[in-house]
Amino acid sequence: MSTPIIKIKVLPKPVIKGKMDVRFPSRVFGQAFIKVEKANGNFTIFPDASDLDPGPVSSSSTARVLLYDYTVGVWRAVSVESLLVSGLDLDLQAIAALSGTGILARNADNSWALRQLVAPAAGLTISDPAAVGGNPTFALANDLAAIEALTGTNTIYYRSGVDTWSPVTIGSLLSWSGGTINVGDPELVALAGLVSAADQLPYFTGSGTAALTTFTAFARSLVDDSDAPTMRATLGSTAVGDAVFIAANAAAARSAIGAVIGTNVQAWDADLDTLAALSGTGIARRTGANTWSVGTAVANSELAAMANGTVKGNVSGSSASPSDITPSQIIDVIGSTRGSVLYRGASGWSQLAPGTNGQVLTTAGSGTDPSWQDSTGGGGGLSDTDRRNILLDRIYQSKALAAPRRVINAWADGFKSASGINAGASSNYTPDTANGRVFPDGAIDANTIVLYHFDANATTDSSGNSNTATATGSPAVSSTNAKFSNALQLSGSGQYLALSSASALNVGAGSFSFDLWMSPSSVSGTRNIFSQSASSSANGLQISSSKLSWHIDGVGDFAGTTTLVAGTLYHVEFSRSGSSNIIFLNGVAEISFTNSSSYDLRGGFIGHGNFNTDFAGSIDEFRFSNIARHTSAFTPPTVAYGTINNMTLTTVSQATDASVGNARALLEFDNSAPPTLNTDLTVEVTCDGGVNWAPATLSAFTAYSQGGRTVAETADTACTSGASFAVRIKTANAKSVPIYGVSVLVH
Repeated sequence: MSTPIIKIKVLPKPVIKGKMDVRFPSRVFGQAFIKVEKANGNFTIFPDASDLDPGPVSSSSTARVLLYDYTVGVWRAVSVESLLVSGLDLDLQAIAALSGTGILARNADNSWALRQLVAPAAGLTISDPAAVGGNPTFALANDLAAIEALTGTNTIYYRSGVDTWSPVTIGSLLSWSGGTINVGDPELVALAGLVSAADQLPYFTGSGTAALTTFTAFARSLVDDSDAPTMRATLGSTAVGDAVFIAANAAAARSAIGAVIGTNVQAWDADLDTLAALSGTGIARRTGANTWSVGTAVANSELAAMANGTVKGNVSGSSASPSDITPSQIIDVIGSTRGSVLYRGASGWSQLAPGTNGQVLTTAGSGTDPSWQDSTGGGGGLSDTDRRNILLDRIYQSKALAAPRRVINAWADGFKSASGINAGASSNYTPDTANGRVFPDGAIDANTIVLYHFDANATTDSSGNSNTATATGSPAVSSTNAKFSNALQLSGSGQYLALSSASALNVGAGSFSFDLWMSPSSVSGTRNIFSQSASSSANGLQISSSKLSWHIDGVGDFAGTTTLVAGTLYHVEFSRSGSSNIIFLNGVAEISFTNSSSYDLRGGFIGHGNFNTDFAGSIDEFRFSNIARHTSAFTPPTVAYGTINNMTLTTVSQATDASVGNARALLEFDNSAPPTLNTDLTVEVTCDGGVNWAPATLSAFTAYSQGGRTVAETADTACTSGASFAVRIKTANAKSVPIYGVSVLVH
């Protein structure tokens, strides 16, 4: 007999259907909730609900249900508890895990806790704070309940008893309105307006006005005394003083001090009565016994006797009684120098100091002051031609000796050194000691070999030498991070300029300098600013690790100390004088070293260099010079080169043997851009060391010029007398006027 096979399909409904392909040889029984019925030869198998025990299970952890696990294809007996827990929402699981009593509070995602309402120490009480027996009940403390029961508005209340509050009564001196307490008494307002300070006592100056007065410690010590004797003791009174203080009348007071009229006290005098009765102003004169009068005239007989030819006065130099003085003594008050001349000036008598040897006293007539003049030509007997030749000769002696020249009361400087310039009193000037001249700042001089403004394009040379640059990578010019107008813009990769092949750029071991404005957009790594070439052996200026550095092949790098910041505008200058090399950053020495390497800068690069490490950022106002522009700190240019500044050039003051009051100056200057004398080019002289300056009028004498230059001289000019002289030269209207020499003569 083959094994019976039963196929059972479990439907969603509680009905089990089965098909059997065998015949049962015996009866079929159903057990454990399965019921079998036979009808018309068919067996029906179904659950027998009558055998199920209704009601809850005793424990959800021991009750089991059968579930088919499709993952592994098996039936599993699963506890009801695990179904309930694993199938619930995480919030419900958190709530299910709680124990104890209290108010349910969700304190985070899927997190719950039990809380209780907590009443403050005073003010509120809470019944049933965990809400276990019903809703919590809040109640106010008795004081608060009393306040809650108040009904008044615009009223101040105070605690007048236990749990009792009463309204405040506002007195007549105060008023209460709209939440504001006002002072109704003007005296209180006056006192409140005072600012208290140490040792100050308030007092009333009128109705509703008050002020402060000083109340010293001594005054306080007197006020706190309880009686008159104590006060007198505080005042330091003696026994005699006490007796006078308490005397009933004048006689008692005199008796207390032991004074007897006519003996100890002078009796009242009738003359004093008469003087007291006078009125008006003037000299009081006794005209008789106990008679006086007031008058202004004094008779000659009433004056003291005087010596013949004298007057009464005082010439001692300090306050003293009048004495007899002579006319000579009176005149000495005006001037006592031997050789001086007294004259009547515009507002009184004055002294003209003695002139120099050979001078004569001259006057322009009524209404003018006299003065000393040279007898011929203003030069002590010399003609104007001789004097000018001598002054020019001193200028050229100064050039030959590279130092100013000084003889008696004359001085000359040919500017082969800067020692004759008062730097503190001068401005906007550039000494060119190599050529013996001084010119206004901003001028493009003969030492400028290359000058790129980068205003219109990247390559134009404005030095006048036509040293046009060659651009690589099409760098642009724009106003971005420019110092003046536009600047060269370099990307840091393949954009740079190459200088021309002009022979002047082959400086060898000689002096030279270059300066520029730059704003790096990157300071990391190595960035070449200016380089001799692009080879690995090139010398030049670069940014290395955020600092300025000068690279010399075979020697190494000379690095600065300042950390550069990207996007910041800097002025940089490299200057070599002999073997002394200085790199200036914003006019201050950043790197100094000694080296005399030979440099051929023909075809050198701006923004490019060894190992092709290109500069990134902007470069403006690049100038290359065949001299060392600076050897010490300086102020970077405030205008583009070629924009002329107005110059003030002051010479060093020179001491004189005696006081002088007249000066004349002679100039030699370049007239290639002719200045208008006394407008574009002016001169001032001083005879008192620069305290006062007198303008002097220039006149040109081109017959004495050297090398095409012009000589101009001032007339003899009166200046405030003193013992120190100097000359101040000024240019105006942006005129470039190089000064080749100056000479000054005083007397």
